[in-house]
Amino acid sequence: MGVTYSLLRSVTYIILTSAVLFVGYAEPSINIFTTWNILPIVVALIILHYTDRAVDSSLPKQLGIYGFVFFTGGVVVIAHLAWLLDWGKTATGSSTSALIFVTLPILALLSGCIGWFVGWCIGLILNRHAN
Repeated sequence: MGVTYSLLRSVTYIILTSAVLFVGYAEPSINIFTTWNILPIVVALIILHYTDRAVDSSLPKQLGIYGFVFFTGGVVVIAHLAWLLDWGKTATGSSTSALIFVTLPILALLSGCIGWFVGWCIGLILNRHAN
């Protein structure tokens, strides 16, 4: 993949680092929930870092990892953006609406698994059409 792959990897690191900073900004104060909500993005960064150095980097595996990374980070960022901008009364609609942040990391990691599967399937399809 050469230069394009290196550029994609660098842009992904920048996006994920920006997502961590955004979550820190969107949280009202730095506390245990801030760390808990940043955790899925950190997991995605760690997985991306170690799988980039893997010996076997077939297209389905690479696309699966990027699917995991973008789905995980996307869920966390969209949830915090919805809370910050109060989309559909996300923040003000209920006294218990903040409970989304208790389950958000689990939901983000589960959606990341779905993203991995989608990326892996796309990689398989692209491999079949390339041969």
